[in-house]
Amino acid sequence: MKVLVFKKATLALIVGVLLFVSAFTLNVGGIEVGATYFNAANKRHPIYSVSTEENKLAISFDAAWGADKTSQIIALCNEYHVKATFFLVSFWAEKYPEKVLEIYNNGFEIGLHSNTHPDMTKLTKSQMQAEIL
Repeated sequence: MKVLVFKKATLALIVGVLLFVSAFTLNVGGIEVGATYFNAANKRHPIYSVSTEENKLAISFDAAWGADKTSQIIALCNEYHVKATFFLVSFWAEKYPEKVLEIYNNGFEIGLHSNTHPDMTKLTKSQMQAEIL
């Protein structure tokens, strides 16, 4: 798991850019959309958004490699009253059950990232389903 630390001004800039981008994903030409795609080298990458009147930002962390920063991330989120979702890969959860419990005990939402963290674009539909079920 990687941790990025930003100065307040940098974080404000990132949040501003995210809000700016989300403005284009919420309403394009009078049509509400759930995702906008950017084409980079013929590869489509979705940017998802949710229509809401509230000023909210969703934060998530993917846990697949290592757990040395997990407690620090939890402590920082708690310090600033931030709730986030931790998306866990199955083998990570099996290797670090005490971190899974720490995440849960601190009131964070837990989601499944996948079972083995494969390149989903190279899997069949049934293989993809097996990864997330």
